[in-house]
Amino acid sequence: MVKSNLKILACILILGCAYLWNTDSPLLWGDEAGTALFGENILKTGVSFGFDGRNLLVFGNCASVSTSLLSKKIPWGQDYIAAISIFLFGRSTSAARILFALIGIAAFFPLYAVLKKKSAFPELLALLILLSPQTLLFQRNARYYSMVLLFFAILLWLHDLGFKSEKQRFFLLSVCAALFFHTHQLAAFCTMGSFVLFCLIRDRKSFKIYFPAAIAGGLCWLVFYLSLEGIPGKGVMIINLLFKSPEQWFSLFIKGVAAGILDLDHVGTLPLIAWGIVLVIFSLLPEDRKEAGSVFRDPLNQIIGINLLFQIMVNAAVIGFESNYCYALLRYMPHLTATGIIPLFLFIEKLIDDAQIGKRLRTGIIPAAFFLLIFSNSFSFSYWFEPLPGRPFRFSWLPAVYGEIIRKETDGMEKLIDILLKEKSDAEDVIYVEPVYLNEVLIFYVGDRYLVRPDVVRGSECEKAIIDTVGEKAFSRFFKKPKWMIMFFDSLKEVPPEYEEIKLPFFRYLPDGSRPELTRHCFVDKSEKNMGYISLYRTYDFYD
Repeated sequence: MVKSNLKILACILILGCAYLWNTDSPLLWGDEAGTALFGENILKTGVSFGFDGRNLLVFGNCASVSTSLLSKKIPWGQDYIAAISIFLFGRSTSAARILFALIGIAAFFPLYAVLKKKSAFPELLALLILLSPQTLLFQRNARYYSMVLLFFAILLWLHDLGFKSEKQRFFLLSVCAALFFHTHQLAAFCTMGSFVLFCLIRDRKSFKIYFPAAIAGGLCWLVFYLSLEGIPGKGVMIINLLFKSPEQWFSLFIKGVAAGILDLDHVGTLPLIAWGIVLVIFSLLPEDRKEAGSVFRDPLNQIIGINLLFQIMVNAAVIGFESNYCYALLRYMPHLTATGIIPLFLFIEKLIDDAQIGKRLRTGIIPAAFFLLIFSNSFSFSYWFEPLPGRPFRFSWLPAVYGEIIRKETDGMEKLIDILLKEKSDAEDVIYVEPVYLNEVLIFYVGDRYLVRPDVVRGSECEKAIIDTVGEKAFSRFFKKPKWMIMFFDSLKEVPPEYEEIKLPFFRYLPDGSRPELTRHCFVDKSEKNMGYISLYRTYDFYD
């Protein structure tokens, strides 16, 4: 017992170092900054309001807010966590992230509780899952990612836990489902739907508990969502094509499913070559030594498998993919990018256990196999064949991910923020930035000194809603001649009259290259030439 507790304590200390080290680097990317800003507004108003008294949070021509400028696209759960984190730790990059990282560390306990009954190495297995490169990037973000993983781990634990009272079980599941839906509705829908489907197939008695609990949790969110009147924006959901152009929808759906599978392979969650190898080995075993097949009948692995398939298909059917490179929506499934490798781990452990080798040798080989899977990308189909373009390829993600955290690399954004803060400015000075998805980043870091022109189409319903909420005078301030114009990579052909240009080297190939998906994350390498420049244009009278 003491030895087990010491192992758990060691795991928590290791996770604490990995999750909390240098959380001030890199700077918040767009979605993180938006979460932190909504959190700040909660501290002021009690709700996720898209106006802080100076700047507007209306990305995509109000596609993510209601007519009263309340956040609508993503539930408010993450905003309240950000609010608490900022309240407890202050206003900074680290402060916005700390509580999310602590929630990520807390996921160790339900994962360990579940794996304790499945593996001889539950502490190691839970630790490696939470330290895997893709999971680490998600868990260190000021977004819902760590919350989703924690709720999923708790649901797995509750399913494995024996209940004497069905009322108690229903109550706990309903509360967990409601919190899950108020964290991320799509992930919650797919997860609760997967539990319901599993119960329908294998556990009809539990179906009577899970189905109403899922409905209760979903309705709790739906009533809230429908109370917020939306504004037509730049919707990108391909589900709209289902009845207008079924053939086009089906083509995009298939591409989305393929992207989901291949991107999970790319980040190491679903290494297709590793699965191929262990299945071939399993097929060659004599019939009397195929006990490893019991892994596929284990409820834990079946739930994870059903959830993976369900989430991939729902993502593909509703949203499809992002950009011309067909990026899967990995950030909508951070719980599965972490836990999706569990069935493979348990299958390998069972195969080695069934092998006719000594116990001491088995005890060494199993952890080594786990480490190898986490360390090397050579077991991923994507590493060898690069089936999808626009994605970085490395033999191992570990040196790049952990190296970036330890070295605390800067990419050019820090210098930009430093220049804006040091220059003399008036509270009414306006910044215009391209691409517009950097608005929230600038608002978080310099919004108390500048007005950042919002992503609003003039004359649109979005503009009308803003004027109705904050007033025409407050809105018109954003459309004065900007003191600063900031362009990433695509500088203007000519420097506008009355402006001068400053160029800053930028070391990521995308302005939002610090985002957490490994398929889209741009690692900083200053041993190579910078990827491009940030062009800053400021008016001549700036020093007056």
